[in-house]
Amino acid sequence: MLKLQLYIEGEAVELFDDESVSLTQTIQNVKDISKIFTDFSKTFNVPASKINNRFFKHFYNPDIIGFDSGTKKSAEIYLNHQLFKKGKIKLEGVTLKGNKADAYKITFFGDVVNMKDLLSDDKIGSLDLLYDFRFDYNSTNVINYMQDGLDVTIGGVTYPDAVIIPLISHTQRLYYDSSTPAAQSGNLHYRPDTIQGVRYEQLKPAIRVYALLKAVEQKYGLRFSADFFNASNEPFYNLYLWLHRKEGGVLEEDKIRAQATGFKAVLTGSNKDKDYWRNRIFNDRWIFDRMPSSKDRQKYKVAVSTESTNYNIIIERDGEEHQRFDNQSGNQTFGEWGEKTDYPAGTYRIFFESENSAEFSLDIRVNRQDDQLIAYDNISASFIGTATVAAEAEFDVALQTPDIKVIDIITGLFKMFNLTAYQDEKGEIIVKPLNDFYEQSKNIYDITSYIDQNASTVDSLLPYKKIRFTYKGTKSFFSESHKELFGSVWGEENYESTTSIEGDIFNLELPFEHHKFERLRDFNQIATTVQWGWAVDIKQEPYLGEPFLFYAKKITSGTQIGVLKTTSDREVLTSYYIPSNSLDITDSQNINFKAEVNEYDGNVFPQTLYKTYYDSYISDTFNSGRRLTKYKAYLPLRILLNFTLADKFIVFDKVYKINTITTDLSTGLSSLELINEIGKFELLDDTKDFADTADKAWITVDTNKVTVDWIGTI
Repeated sequence: MLKLQLYIEGEAVELFDDESVSLTQTIQNVKDISKIFTDFSKTFNVPASKINNRFFKHFYNPDIIGFDSGTKKSAEIYLNHQLFKKGKIKLEGVTLKGNKADAYKITFFGDVVNMKDLLSDDKIGSLDLLYDFRFDYNSTNVINYMQDGLDVTIGGVTYPDAVIIPLISHTQRLYYDSSTPAAQSGNLHYRPDTIQGVRYEQLKPAIRVYALLKAVEQKYGLRFSADFFNASNEPFYNLYLWLHRKEGGVLEEDKIRAQATGFKAVLTGSNKDKDYWRNRIFNDRWIFDRMPSSKDRQKYKVAVSTESTNYNIIIERDGEEHQRFDNQSGNQTFGEWGEKTDYPAGTYRIFFESENSAEFSLDIRVNRQDDQLIAYDNISASFIGTATVAAEAEFDVALQTPDIKVIDIITGLFKMFNLTAYQDEKGEIIVKPLNDFYEQSKNIYDITSYIDQNASTVDSLLPYKKIRFTYKGTKSFFSESHKELFGSVWGEENYESTTSIEGDIFNLELPFEHHKFERLRDFNQIATTVQWGWAVDIKQEPYLGEPFLFYAKKITSGTQIGVLKTTSDREVLTSYYIPSNSLDITDSQNINFKAEVNEYDGNVFPQTLYKTYYDSYISDTFNSGRRLTKYKAYLPLRILLNFTLADKFIVFDKVYKINTITTDLSTGLSSLELINEIGKFELLDDTKDFADTADKAWITVDTNKVTVDWIGTI
């Protein structure tokens, strides 16, 4: 019998003597290959004892405010006073008996699940670091960043080519024809006597995905390992996200936008009040926390001083528009200050829009009201700021990001490269391709003697008859044209079982747009070095689509192309970034699932996402010799405390990989789902893989796997 101990935020929680607490562990379940799994428990009860009531702050009594059930709390599970798992506990509710609290219902989650709670529904436009990625959007800068990306340095860290401008037009069709000049057309052929080519306003920047992940780490205090997310891993590092937030161009509105910055706080009150707001007011934003009670209040009030007329005020919360005041003139005051005012938690920023250059001064007051028994406890601060609307528009990356949640782009990347994640003891999130995860361990535990031989089943491992690997967005012009011409979705792979006609069809869909590109050829079919993308639909109308990932290939000493700065001026380029689905213009890794004819090279590039990151796992799963075997076993503590999901188990003469393991932490009974190994594997001559030596103080004698050193001679 195991003895279970539970600590929440360092405090011991009392448990029922007979309560069953079961924990499930799985890294990737063959029943749902698209999900990232971590440890989780079934909901279990802890008594409403004096100690627990004090910790949960009598949550059953709505008149007592204090315990926030909307957030998970740090927790640790111990078995026989030895650390078993770290994670989070969520309070689900309270059961009552005779109108008195009887038990608190709680659930334990592993730390990786907490990443979803931490990121919540935040959009990538809320990432603070991205507000430092900005530049004046004019012809000079666009042409510069078409040839060489913008390096961004923040806090001593440089992100090389963090922002580039690829040859992807949002509306204008581009072509190359040296025989027939056409002024003001999209003909990229450079002629000294004709103003033709791509208009610079047709091009939008793209940001390196690596920089996005660094912005996620910075905002949420996360640390991803460098196993996969590193600058040397080109299939990941060379990915870019096109900054295409809306149909059409960047400068299609009449008004130019500027952000209020230079916030300087005037902190009054107690040191506690000062410390509170000092950590929540920054140069260009302030933060409202999530309030523990619906009776608590947060509010702001902003006084604007300006001589400008016909301007707009926009307040953004977490990168999305929260309030807007259009057609303002002169000095104005906005924001609510009434007793019932309550603005939701989030990061707030202020922007101004104006057709003409304008100066704005701000006097801002923020206040937090904590509900007390008699009155509110007010914690206030005042600060000033300024904003300047310039004659030229500024391209602010954070304001131009596609409409996608942070959690969705991260899970999209995990699906893209078949990644898995777990958190180590130092809090770092270890991210690896699934194959690398399984290959990292050589540990094998023989659990034969602990198996209940009367309680096992063997099932087929084939949960699906077909798996469809695809992208959510495939409706751009060239992708849709491909479907009409060839009857198949561009880049989509379908894996079908050769042995089974039963089962479901599983869709593994990335939440991204997937374009097909076009390499331009002259009128005589001679290929240029130019490849471009077109963000229109099959009707050749502007197309937004899903967030769009691609590789950027820098062409140097290439075919000359013209870029229009104005209707009467243009520049010739021989260096430029072309969009690509492959790392290089020769055979290389690509982000199609299916091996397609490469748009630039004209040959099939076989190194697809499926082939590199999924093939061995999927073909292994669909192997007719695979079985999903279910066992029950009382595993000893030395195994429960030390095994990882990358390890393997031996049962009789077979080696198994772990699919899932659910352990009743009160009884020690584990329910295992194991997948038999059928390929070649190596058993190391290492005692730690099978048993423990008898010189360890905690060795148990209920196993026949005990080694004894030989001290005699033969």
